[in-house]
Amino acid sequence: MYVDDPITVYLDSKSACELPADIMIAWWLTLGLPLSWAKGSFTPSVHRWIGTDFSTRVVDGAAAGVITVPAEFAQNLFDVLEPFAQARGHVSEAAVDQALGKAGRLMYLVPSVRPWVSALWGALAGSRAANRGQRRESPPGRHAAKRFAPAARWIRTLLRPPPSSSPLLPLEQLVVESMPAIDLQGPLLQIDASPWGGGMVLCQDGKAKEYAVIAWTPQDAKKLSTKIGSPDGQTSWEYLVVLLGLLIWGSEHRSTGIAILGDNLAALGGGSKP
Repeated sequence: MYVDDPITVYLDSKSACELPADIMIAWWLTLGLPLSWAKGSFTPSVHRWIGTDFSTRVVDGAAAGVITVPAEFAQNLFDVLEPFAQARGHVSEAAVDQALGKAGRLMYLVPSVRPWVSALWGALAGSRAANRGQRRESPPGRHAAKRFAPAARWIRTLLRPPPSSSPLLPLEQLVVESMPAIDLQGPLLQIDASPWGGGMVLCQDGKAKEYAVIAWTPQDAKKLSTKIGSPDGQTSWEYLVVLLGLLIWGSEHRSTGIAILGDNLAALGGGSKP
């Protein structure tokens, strides 16, 4: 069994969590399921997962989850955006991919930065359109930094405004229990992707009905200007899985709509019912 998200989380004292955790692990080992011991943590404080810190906090008398942007991630994004903020010369396609990927991750964790991250994507679209015209504004495989400068400067200011070196906005969000905003009994498409492949499960009335899996080919990667196995193309793969799911099942649910669930839809800027 291989998953890219935590498969189980316990919220209680360390002593209270020990017995159910031991029982669960014993069953997995009995069934012969491979476990990635290095990715687990048994701590009541902060757990880091895929570059994000998870913890709990009492809010209005109830426990709430806290998702925090690590300080080193914020610093790295601050540094990555520096060539863009200078508004001089050109930046490479690889640098743009890295900046947009990290900025998209920040937007997923801190939704209030969405306008400036969207502006970065708009700058990329504008640069590509200009370079397809008769008068290119940058060499092949590069983009004019000045297009990205306003958004890059705003994001850098929000991350660490000089001279205080402290963020202008809390680099965290609270997650509290709430009722789902979508109908979990209606048509529901659950999607996920990795740099090697993607998967989709169509559910109806809370039960899996159909599924599809795909392994990316070198031709797919070339079309998306990325490489198989590279995390730099993760956003493109996520978009592609959404598109494939709609191509497979969208037409049969055109009249009712179909809910789409995935752990990266917020970062993609998508809704729940296209």
